[in-house]
Amino acid sequence: MKKRVAVIGLDGMAWHILNKLFKWNIMPNLKKITQKSLKGTLESTIPPESGPAWTSLATGVNPGKHGVFGFTIPTKDYNGIKILSSRDVKYLRIHEMVAVQNLKSICVNQILTYPIKKFPGSYVITDWLSPEIRYSPEIKEYAENYHGPTLTKPSPLLKKNWDAEYADVSSRVDTINALLQEIDWDLFWAVYSEPDHLFHRYYDLVMKKDRKVMRLFNKIDETFKIVEDIADLLIVLSDHGFRKFNYGVYVNTLFEKMGLVKKASQQTIKDIACQRQVDNPRIQFRLPESLYTYLSKVPSSIEFVLLKIYKQLLKVDIRAKMTTHINPKLSKAFAHGFGVYIREKELTDYIVSMLKRSQFIGGVWKKEEIYHGKQLEAMPDLVIVPNFNGGYALRGDAIAPKPAMRREFSAHHPEGIIIIYRENVRPSWMQGIRVYDIVPTILDFLGLDIPEDIDGTVIDLPKD
Repeated sequence: MKKRVAVIGLDGMAWHILNKLFKWNIMPNLKKITQKSLKGTLESTIPPESGPAWTSLATGVNPGKHGVFGFTIPTKDYNGIKILSSRDVKYLRIHEMVAVQNLKSICVNQILTYPIKKFPGSYVITDWLSPEIRYSPEIKEYAENYHGPTLTKPSPLLKKNWDAEYADVSSRVDTINALLQEIDWDLFWAVYSEPDHLFHRYYDLVMKKDRKVMRLFNKIDETFKIVEDIADLLIVLSDHGFRKFNYGVYVNTLFEKMGLVKKASQQTIKDIACQRQVDNPRIQFRLPESLYTYLSKVPSSIEFVLLKIYKQLLKVDIRAKMTTHINPKLSKAFAHGFGVYIREKELTDYIVSMLKRSQFIGGVWKKEEIYHGKQLEAMPDLVIVPNFNGGYALRGDAIAPKPAMRREFSAHHPEGIIIIYRENVRPSWMQGIRVYDIVPTILDFLGLDIPEDIDGTVIDLPKD
């Protein structure tokens, strides 16, 4: 008897946010499903970034096997940065595994699907990291109406063009809903990136139940009304969570103080401005460089109070445009995202020791301590995460006035969500579910072979 599995991803969703949407009745269809489902906290990968997390969710293996650590990596000669593509994913993903075993799959907006790898029976719409949206010709009738941001097309969110954003979201929801209902499939895998994009820029608007933002979530909720009636097994999940943080961490600033990093240019602060937290602010208030330098040197507690005063007076936030970048080729070691690349390997233990002493670092691992597989060489020498519980989050690779700057902003958190629904499942809270467990669970449910080197295990789905 034919079985259907649907996975709907809500990029960046966290339980404390989703529960508010339920309380406000913004996503009633998903709320109804959740009430009769298995659910739990899904711990993200280390690091909690969309690249490694979504790739691990879709492969069932760790980054040392699939080869993806982030969206970008330094080039081998350290002269630049390379944007990853599907060519850098070195392990079959679930929509490909299903097709290889003669079933049909649809995959929409899975990270790093451009260019499309062709498998008979596998139909793909590429993700927002593509230079352009591409799709399998077999689903052209539906996919040509799918609109969204790409590497060359900015999201309307950047300019708060809410009507244009709603139109784009509607095109994606309508395309996914049509594919769910009108195309034959055994596995349906679709990711909505909107939560992550909204939380990065407009977390406060989400938490204040802004009408324009709620409209977007309400539109996405239409998918859950449709998929519940079609799928025999429905899995709703996120790649990581989101939180508000108090400190931005600049690891390369610490490395500069340790004499490890060389600057690409003399540090200057060309554009000191007090501005709204959007990418293209209409309101700017220029501050003397000496004043900003002073704010950066005072103790964090005092700095935070001063920033609060400015915000109350001007209704805007003080921000500095950092223009100091590192020169990887001349540096002994440098940080890129959650990874540390060490050019002089004899310094490894010293760097680990120094990072572990830093109150803003929550974890440091040599790559072989947490990853394994044929792609281990492609991983950075060290993997770091900030002290999330202490209110710290990584802020960027530039060199800032201090390694940890007191700021309020939203960023990724390791705790995501997972909701699993099937007929007669016993609603309960699950513990210990890993990102690697999704693929073997799907393959087992569909009666397909599970790769021997998979890192996950099949999730037990207790019935009433």
